[in-house]
Amino acid sequence: MIKLATEMTRAEREALISRQVLYAEEQETEAFIAAGQFGSHPDLPGRIKELQQTLKNSQRKMPVTLRLPADVVSLIKLKARHEGLPYQTLVSSLLYKYAHGRLKELD
Repeated sequence: MIKLATEMTRAEREALISRQVLYAEEQETEAFIAAGQFGSHPDLPGRIKELQQTLKNSQRKMPVTLRLPADVVSLIKLKARHEGLPYQTLVSSLLYKYAHGRLKELD
């Protein structure tokens, strides 16, 4: 008989979780958490405001097709994963900042 998680005891849930196979990225995240190296963004209120603005802007989106080099897309996906964002959200945010003159070039 299959039980729902809400029907399981805490011990049953923990036993089930301990048997799960994690992807390499999930294992890496667990290692960071265990080592105390996982923390929030240094400017969390500012980051939340930025993401809220991105969400607000995303409510009136139009589809666009772009042809980009595969290595560029891979790097963007990697950076997005590091930021904890979907890569299309990161691309949208970058384009939004560029269009509004808020994207700064680093030396």
